[in-house]
Amino acid sequence: MRRTDPRPDSVANLPRLATLFAEAGVDALVASSVENVIYLAGYEHWPLHVFREHNVFAVVRADGRRALIAPRNAGEYLAMCPPDDCDLYTYGEFFVVSAPLEELSELDRALMAVRREPAHDDTARQALHRALHDLGVESGRVSIDGQAMSASARAWLAERLPAVADVDGNELMRAVRRVKTEPEIERLRTVATAAEGAMRFMLDSATVGDSEVDLVRRFEHAAIERGIQPGHCETNIGERAGGCYPPDREVRVRNGVAIRSDCGGRYRGYWADTGRNTFVGDVPSDMVKALNAMRAGMETLVEHVKPGAVVSDLAMAGIEAVRAAGLPEYRRHHVGHGIGLEMYEHPILTPRSDGERRTLVEGEVINLEVPFYAVGIGGLQLEDTVVVTAGGARFLTSGPETWAP
Repeated sequence: MRRTDPRPDSVANLPRLATLFAEAGVDALVASSVENVIYLAGYEHWPLHVFREHNVFAVVRADGRRALIAPRNAGEYLAMCPPDDCDLYTYGEFFVVSAPLEELSELDRALMAVRREPAHDDTARQALHRALHDLGVESGRVSIDGQAMSASARAWLAERLPAVADVDGNELMRAVRRVKTEPEIERLRTVATAAEGAMRFMLDSATVGDSEVDLVRRFEHAAIERGIQPGHCETNIGERAGGCYPPDREVRVRNGVAIRSDCGGRYRGYWADTGRNTFVGDVPSDMVKALNAMRAGMETLVEHVKPGAVVSDLAMAGIEAVRAAGLPEYRRHHVGHGIGLEMYEHPILTPRSDGERRTLVEGEVINLEVPFYAVGIGGLQLEDTVVVTAGGARFLTSGPETWAP
């Protein structure tokens, strides 16, 4: 199970990592957040999403060599899903009995190898310390991502690293993760397509008498059938679509209403977040007018997506397009966001001139959205996922063909 040489990873952008580590003067990084552990080690075991301070770590050197520190009780997961080109260190106890080796299946042999072969310690801290020593980074400048560490764990680590870098490890890794590799884009395409398909099924099957709860459950079942874990599903009917209310079993579809839906899900750690609408019967003209304005805003945003585009200018152009198309009072705090291992990543497409990211970067994946909320009247949602390419926006969702009712 031990590996000693850095190898190209199937997901992580190691050339970008090396460049940004060099710019920050960092020799290595200790990651604890769910997203960074998944990114660096490919370890996407369900306890990461459930237990706080989960004591799973990934360590990465600037040259790309990595180590995963995980509990021994994750042996079955590690046997089926070996970490991506990492040295493996386990800790803790988990007691099992076993049939004779010759009687075990190939998978069970792999499980027993995980339990017997990797470097093993009593505690996560001991295993982490061993990994840092073996990687030869104890005396280097190490950045710490302390998102899922207790204060005592961070203090313990700082005591053993003489040159902790004053660079926030989580922010450094977010900068690395901002530009996606092709395998990441493929995962994002997979989850976006599945989430959109589940949402389309839900909306196309909506009939008079269905409740909001009925619709949400329909989406969840359809998402699971398409191979993804369902996430949020803000689906509201008629006047309630002017807000983002929890589903109500007493609120039902009737003729002459719009249904606004904003749904997502997760696949191998990566998120989808898509918005669509449907009209039932003869919908009031003000909703049709609002939808046309939303489409104008989305078209303008798409036209402005390119490497080097100033985020605040892009956002303001989309808002102005909505206003010019019939909603002169339209305002938004943002018109999109990055997406990946987190549903909201950098950049946030805010119209503020002091936005957190000044320009778009080739290879990042962003969501574009121009929702319409009118409390007591109704609402609409258009939201799509695109890759920023040298030639403009490349859709991972259906885009313009689904912007009509």
